[in-house]
Amino acid sequence: MYGNCDDAGRKLLQKLIEAVLKSNPKYLEDLNVAFDGFATFLDDIKQQFGCYSSKRNGEMSWTSLLETIYKVVDVSGAMSSFISSSPLIAKRAHENGNLAPAIANFYDAVMPAIQQELTLHFNRTDAQL
Repeated sequence: MYGNCDDAGRKLLQKLIEAVLKSNPKYLEDLNVAFDGFATFLDDIKQQFGCYSSKRNGEMSWTSLLETIYKVVDVSGAMSSFISSSPLIAKRAHENGNLAPAIANFYDAVMPAIQQELTLHFNRTDAQL
């Protein structure tokens, strides 16, 4: 329903989500568990990549690099869709003390490492041409 729906569909989805969240406050509390899970997941990926980027320059295979990029895109898309689905969810995400720092730390650590790997890969590829 949310995927590529029009504005009316988006508004209907927001109303449905907000009705459910307002009728059962436990679901609002459950959002913190979900956001903490996102934060933990981002930290896990960052840790995997952090050690890698400082010790091994250019040793990631093209397939592994693409898989990492796809993972970053998938996680980013999932978080964006989830948070943007309702103002109440966005508010809870903002109020959660773990999510925003985890997002910032994730991108600060992972994106430069991906950029470095891409540069090394393409430099190596250009040298072979």
